[in-house]
Order: sequence, then structure tokens, then C-alpha cells
Amino acid sequence: MKKNILCFAPKNFKVFMKKDLYFLKTNSFSYQLPFSSTSCLFFIYDDYFYVVNKSLSKTLFNKTKTILCNVIKGSGIQYFERLSISGVGYRFIKDTDKNFFIKLGYSHNVSFKVPFNISFFFLSSTELCFVSENYSSLKLFLLEVKRLRFPDAYKGKGIFYSNEKVLLKSIQKKS
Repeated sequence: MKKNILCFAPKNFKVFMKKDLYFLKTNSFSYQLPFSSTSCLFFIYDDYFYVVNKSLSKTLFNKTKTILCNVIKGSGIQYFERLSISGVGYRFIKDTDKNFFIKLGYSHNVSFKVPFNISFFFLSSTELCFVSENYSSLKLFLLEVKRLRFPDAYKGKGIFYSNEKVLLKSIQKKS
């Protein structure tokens, strides 16, 4: 069994076990770890968060460490990502505090319900900013939104991250 220091643990950070499952708790959220006490051991000692591998493979253990590190960082800072939309008539439309519509040229507007741990605000009708403490749930939700219209390689239309570079292909003309 190898003991690994994962990262520095904030003061309000607690680890506890209930019915053979681990939970991470801060003032603002609670997160259930997807591992039982037979596979890993988690504890806090001297303001550092430790992980001990009992029975996981090396790749699964490294993935666990990455997820936990993102959760711990998210408890102290907020992750954010900006989505932009490009195309004639493509727009984001606000419905309520937790819902929005996307106008994408279909016969109907596409409705999205934002998960409870993600908040968003409008920067313009073509740009949204999403904020969350949980990095993985934020990225999964944004991928679900982006899946409706991936950026087109020829015209550059679609939904993309604001820092994403879309390389346009040249159109081959017949001679």
C-alpha cells in the first residue's frame, strides 16, 4: 500500500465515512466518492489530503486522484467556462434562472435545464458563462450543449468554447 499526498486540504474540508462509502464535505457542498473503503483509504493529516491505494489498478487510482484534486480545488475556487455560438440566427434565449433555450435553425428552440450545481449568466445573446465547483459535471454538461451543433469545419458555424480555435478547411472548387 502506497500513501500519496493528493493536495492541501482547506480548513472547512472534512472526510467522513457512512455505510462503507466515503463523503467529502465543505460548507457549500457534499460529494460522494465512488469508492468503498475496501478499494481506497482517504484521510486528512496535517492539513493535507492523503489517499492510500488498497486494490485499484494504477490507471484507475490515478484517475481517482485527478477527480478528487479537481473536487478539492473546486471547493476553494470556482471553475468557469464560456460558450459562444456562431451562425445566422443562432442565439441563446433566457427562460428562467435554471433554464435557457438555444435557437439553432431547427423548427423549434432547444430547451436546456441547468443542473443544480451549475450556475450561468448571459454575456450577450451569443455568449454564455457557466460557473461550478465541480469540474467534471461542468464539462459533461457543456459537452451535452455543444453536441447539438459542433463547430462546422467549412463555415465555422456552431457552438464552441470561447477560447477554442476552429480551423476552417478550404473548399475545393472543380476546374
